[in-house]
Amino acid sequence: MAAYSITVQNGALANAPITRAKLQDAIIGTVQIDDLAVTAAKIVSVNADRINVGALRGIDVYGAKFRSSDGLTNLEIIGGNVRLTQSSGHYVNVNSDGLFGYNSGGSQRFSVDRSLVTSATLGTINSNVYLAPDSNNEVRG
Repeated sequence: MAAYSITVQNGALANAPITRAKLQDAIIGTVQIDDLAVTAAKIVSVNADRINVGALRGIDVYGAKFRSSDGLTNLEIIGGNVRLTQSSGHYVNVNSDGLFGYNSGGSQRFSVDRSLVTSATLGTINSNVYLAPDSNNEVRG
């Protein structure tokens, strides 16, 4: 390994290679870089308040709420539910048990699960069930 000497003139280094061992940790205040390629990064945190992207790809995305572009509808992951909420407060939950719709006060409006479908338009107040098969099938009770 070649030995190098460092000449200091008026506080500046002259004719000396600056190696990784001499720099150790670089301290940089603010930098503007026109075109940057990073091969590996050790970033402690990122403030993403000003990021606009055309496409965002990720393996794991942690967070709960995705908003529509008009801000009137959102999609949330809450525990084991995927919830779609309208600006009126009405929402639909989808989970491994089924699909469930609620009004803004939290009362159930409809449900679809493996055993039963309930709504105001299918049957009557959930005490009778009306089935209408297509012309090639029949209803048995």
